[in-house]
Amino acid sequence: MLHSRLMMVLIESRMLLSLLCQSGIGLRYWWLRSRGRGTEVDAMIERRVTTMSRSLLAKLRCEVRTEGEEHIPRDQAYVIFVNHQSKYDVLVLVGCLDQALGFVAKKELFRIPGVSFWMRQINCLPLDRSDIAGAAAALAMQGRQLRDKRRGFIIFPEGTRTKDRDGKIQAFHRGSLRLAYEYGLPILPVSIDGTRLLDRPDSMWHTRGGGRLVRLKIAQLRGAPGTSAPERKKFMDELHRTIVSNWEAIRVEWPQA
Repeated sequence: MLHSRLMMVLIESRMLLSLLCQSGIGLRYWWLRSRGRGTEVDAMIERRVTTMSRSLLAKLRCEVRTEGEEHIPRDQAYVIFVNHQSKYDVLVLVGCLDQALGFVAKKELFRIPGVSFWMRQINCLPLDRSDIAGAAAALAMQGRQLRDKRRGFIIFPEGTRTKDRDGKIQAFHRGSLRLAYEYGLPILPVSIDGTRLLDRPDSMWHTRGGGRLVRLKIAQLRGAPGTSAPERKKFMDELHRTIVSNWEAIRVEWPQA
């Protein structure tokens, strides 16, 4: 077990070092934006972030299999609803959907050098549960940016990673629909499995010779939820059923030693 944990520390340290080194390009981005070349910068960021995500997954020697890629929207604003198993969920989504996708993150993550830089570049939203007014204002800005830039945004409706060892999906928080219904954004239901094993040193150690698999299943894009409470509840229940059903269909287990 000691070898397993040491291996995880080395892998994550290498990933953080890579993010920190690449954040040095920030000065160039600022210079280009100051000359009215913001659209060009956005395209550069998207290429770099998606490439980094795929590279980091390759360093983890993780194979990702995706179903339903034809449902991925292009050139429009939308919200991804996905179950949450691991800190690696975002890497998988960004790399496989080939888009620079922002997400809601704990404010503490914005203090980590390298990580904070790239989170800001893709318009991640810091979560501060103690500042309700500030959170509402940040959400409003996020909605406008999504519509202006026509890009996706990740929401983990469970609110946090599942605590279940097998990845069982928890109940969804009602507030997770707010961004979608206030700004009329469609929702893309996505189910993920296997990233929970990337967080477990024993699973990583047993598969050091290969066999690390993560699976994604993407359902059809849903229109924006209604604004009334009964409409939102019905919409949320249907989303939960879809994501759970698709997750059950893609369950994976890695080989054991």
